[in-house]
Amino acid sequence: MTPQPVPAQPGDMARAQPTIIAPAQAALEALAHTREQAIATRQATDVLLELAERQQQPPEMRPIVINPGNNGQYVTVDKSRFQARSIGILNASNVPVFIGIGGVTPTAAARAPVCAAQSFLVLPVLAQDLELGCDPAVLAGNTAVVYLFRYLSVQPLAAGANR
Repeated sequence: MTPQPVPAQPGDMARAQPTIIAPAQAALEALAHTREQAIATRQATDVLLELAERQQQPPEMRPIVINPGNNGQYVTVDKSRFQARSIGILNASNVPVFIGIGGVTPTAAARAPVCAAQSFLVLPVLAQDLELGCDPAVLAGNTAVVYLFRYLSVQPLAAGANR
């Protein structure tokens, strides 16, 4: 003989309903879904850790020489294997250096950004291949030496004198 449920009496609190246990296949599917979510969370965490590590890396620095010996050109192209999120220029020379970004010619006529003589400039721009140039009338037969910094993280806009 099976026990009969006791009917609820007026004023009684609602009785707990029995828990239905899902079939084995449903339980396995739920576990598989939970595993997939754990893997996706781990992958997202790895991406965030990599980003945090890159933001702590110092910039890549390269010296750039601009002179008429560059086949008579007063422009130097600097190609990189990665896209920088900011660039910095330390101009140690006595002439202004124009920066060609995104297809802009590195000249005053093209209104390219300029790093004044004996100064520095940090630009928060995406840049991979850069052109650096000097006005031929100003540089003449001299040589301009600049140091190019490529940052993996965004840096604030900054400018100043080296003096």
